Amino acid sequence: MRKIVVFCMLAYMIVLYGTAHADVEAEHKNGQTFLTWNDIASASQYRIYRSFTPVTTSDLIEAKRIAQIDSGSTYIKHFADLNNGKLKAALGTGFFRIQYLGVPLAREQELLVWTCQDSGGGDFYYAITAVTDGREDTILNTMNTVGPVSEQECLMVSPVEQACSEDSSGHVFMFWMPFDKWNKQLEGYAYPIYIAAKKEWKGVKKRLFCDLHGRGDYFSAWIDGAAASIKNSDAIGSEEVKKSNLRIYFDDPYLSWHFGYADSLTNRRRPGSHSIVFNYTEYRNWCAIRWLCSGNAPWIADDNWVCLKGGSMGGSGSFTFAAHHPDIFAYIEAVASVTNGNQSIMNSDGIMWGIDQSLECRDLIDNSRLIGNKAVDLRSNSWANVRDSIIPRIFKNDTVPFYHFSNGTQDGIVSWTEQGAPIWSDHGSNSFARYGMPYAGGWSDNGHEPVYMGHNPCGKVGRNHFVLALKNAASDDTLSAACINALCHDTGQCNARILWSTMENPVVSAPVDSALLLSTTLKLDTGSRSDIPDYAGPQTVTVDITPRRLQRLLHFPHTQFYWKNTAIGEAIPIQSGTVEADEDGLFTIEGFSVSPQGNELGIIVTDSGIIKTQKRGAIIEMFDMDINPNPFNPHTVITIKSRGSDRCPANEFINQHYGTVQIHDIKGNLVEKLEATRTIAHDFTEYDWNASKYASGIYVIVARNRNGKIIKYASLVK
Repeated sequence: MRKIVVFCMLAYMIVLYGTAHADVEAEHKNGQTFLTWNDIASASQYRIYRSFTPVTTSDLIEAKRIAQIDSGSTYIKHFADLNNGKLKAALGTGFFRIQYLGVPLAREQELLVWTCQDSGGGDFYYAITAVTDGREDTILNTMNTVGPVSEQECLMVSPVEQACSEDSSGHVFMFWMPFDKWNKQLEGYAYPIYIAAKKEWKGVKKRLFCDLHGRGDYFSAWIDGAAASIKNSDAIGSEEVKKSNLRIYFDDPYLSWHFGYADSLTNRRRPGSHSIVFNYTEYRNWCAIRWLCSGNAPWIADDNWVCLKGGSMGGSGSFTFAAHHPDIFAYIEAVASVTNGNQSIMNSDGIMWGIDQSLECRDLIDNSRLIGNKAVDLRSNSWANVRDSIIPRIFKNDTVPFYHFSNGTQDGIVSWTEQGAPIWSDHGSNSFARYGMPYAGGWSDNGHEPVYMGHNPCGKVGRNHFVLALKNAASDDTLSAACINALCHDTGQCNARILWSTMENPVVSAPVDSALLLSTTLKLDTGSRSDIPDYAGPQTVTVDITPRRLQRLLHFPHTQFYWKNTAIGEAIPIQSGTVEADEDGLFTIEGFSVSPQGNELGIIVTDSGIIKTQKRGAIIEMFDMDINPNPFNPHTVITIKSRGSDRCPANEFINQHYGTVQIHDIKGNLVEKLEATRTIAHDFTEYDWNASKYASGIYVIVARNRNGKIIKYASLVK
């Protein structure tokens, strides 16, 4: 009888905790391993282990455990049932597909997507164990282990297409983020993204427009609710944009406000104590942008033409994303950017925007690797203060985006008096104007509405095209005094009526952005526009101009320029002057006169700012060095010459003082050692340098002898 009882107990334990029929399978692609297995009915969770060698029972330790997930992992549980299953209906399933437009995984299956971040990749083994009633089944066999799986290091997150529209122009892709670097608590680690891209665009480089929705408006742009289907690309977006441009719609159902959230949250989705806020949302959005720009996607996005647009919550997201990463975007368009000024909105349950200002923040975007973890001051709380504190840190960048934005003077949601009025009431020293940031926009007699107004079409150019940052334009409208401290009724624009010649839209003639010359024609636009008030100002206005995103014009610290203003049709300049770049290489031409007929701005480099001599030693004071031409391409002449009343022949620099002339790169590496080419009347010794085999850049010319040296800088511009 006792034997029977023992046998029954063993049988019972095997049913509960014994070997499970898991049938683990692994498929590796694009640096990610897709592990699938059959669900075990009694299991509530699964533990996944990973090792360089076959996993044994002794390996079932926390150090080798890479994940513990809940049962039901093939279901898109964070998004499928939102809005009465809107996404599920459009995709035709609530379950993940792990093959392009393939068969959905079954409810009876489980899924983990692991991102390989091991340098160089390698062969790995996996084991899956089931957890039932808090107890782990540690029996391993061929059914719940797999390997070796040959894995490549993931250098970029790549998605899997889940579904497409009727004409295959609207696509829904799923991106799985690096599991071990993610807070799965709020919204999981897999994200659907809609891309508008026609079949005939495959392999053709296109501009990319990114859209960030307003609060609660997720999935609505690209899902036809009535038909429960995915919209074709021609059914969404403005006529201007949708004709021939790639578009991405980023959705944010859990209200991270297109920013991020804490790594630990309470049951009310509030940050726990000692949390760190990670820029999760910007990272996952960047993954899609990076993929489309990489050349690995079916379509090719032009990384010089990535633009960002959003209203309300999406307006805030557009501003912050571009401010955090100004090197990504050519320009942004934002309207009614919501901030935490309205506490009744920000304090409602589930909104991540109100994350405590005191929490540490990290940025995950890193162009040099898959995912970063950089400590930065990117807080979302008190958004306007953060915006205005970030601008002083990014204005020095050569790749700042052009900001187009507008506000409603009756908008109580964003707190007009805190957000709109400080900018539009001061066109000369607001946070954008003060730091030479390129921007345009205005204010309208509206509430919290998507009224995009006051944009400057000349700012809508690629990241590889110069733009002009304007301020103090006499053509600007003046904000009503009644709007300074209260909601009001007023409409106006700033920097919208001063146009300039771009490569796409020349004004009179195409612009020039070369090493020594920048030339563009400015024009005062006095015509009627539907988005701004009719013009009633003077026919000739003045404006302060700071050229930004210069592609070729030399603009080192202390570079000196001569500028001139020539009215179209005239030969003699009506204005001219000189200006010197500051320590950041930025310079401003003040009071430039512009008329409706057009005025050509010409800026000429007169001194590159790098021709500075350092002399060390006594005998060296008897000599000097010239470099001409400088800047040069590809040939220049370096001349050692005698100087002073007790002139020593120039060839003495070499003959009696063991002199050399060497070329170094800006990092100090020796590039070339020159031999004297000729000596002229004992006063000049010349060294010819042909730099045709070297890249453009700054080079250090060092004339050295046993008593000292002369150092000068030369610029090779090809």
